[in-house]
Amino acid sequence: MNKVPIYLFSVIILISCSENNAIETEHNLELTSIDSVSNLMQNSVSNTKFPEADSLIYSFFSGLNALEKFVDPAIGVYCIESGPGATPLLEKLKSKEDVLGKTPFLFMSRDYAFIKNYVKTNPVNFDVCANEEEGYFIFDCDTSQNILQNIYQINQTQGNNIVDTKMLNSLKQIDGSLYRSVLVCFREKHGDFISLRLYFTKENNRIYLSILDLSDCSV
Repeated sequence: MNKVPIYLFSVIILISCSENNAIETEHNLELTSIDSVSNLMQNSVSNTKFPEADSLIYSFFSGLNALEKFVDPAIGVYCIESGPGATPLLEKLKSKEDVLGKTPFLFMSRDYAFIKNYVKTNPVNFDVCANEEEGYFIFDCDTSQNILQNIYQINQTQGNNIVDTKMLNSLKQIDGSLYRSVLVCFREKHGDFISLRLYFTKENNRIYLSILDLSDCSV
């Protein structure tokens, strides 16, 4: 007479356990899914390195001893530096020696092996002036930007000099052919924080250093 109630009680317990296991399994799967997405998001940011980030740009930084290969002798490298007041200075560098003559670039070449291999590409809401993070920050260039043209026209106007159309068109061509820029941030061996921005042009699967921006809060 007691077997039926005992049997029914056992069935109820089994159903209850099955439901609890199903809920627990679903909960665990949900947590696993969230963790996987979280890990993926973290890895996509923190694990970006050279050469995966951009093999062409990596070839430049890993080949600094052969810097002359990345300087187009016909164009040179235009260097932007902070001038008096808010007026930037523009100088054309023609050789490897000229580029290495700029102290921040020299320090970067010297300390390259110690610069953190941490790369961010097109970071959102990135403040160049406020950044204190070390590493490489890569930005795609807008072909409509007028970096060199604007600086040249400002300098000529403030110096009461005539704007040379041929020179302006030459700078316009460089501005329009810029491929990517890289903001390099690091602490040199004495602890000083250094940042400089390099702009590259690309031609036939080769890159050339075209602009070296050493101005305060790079343009």
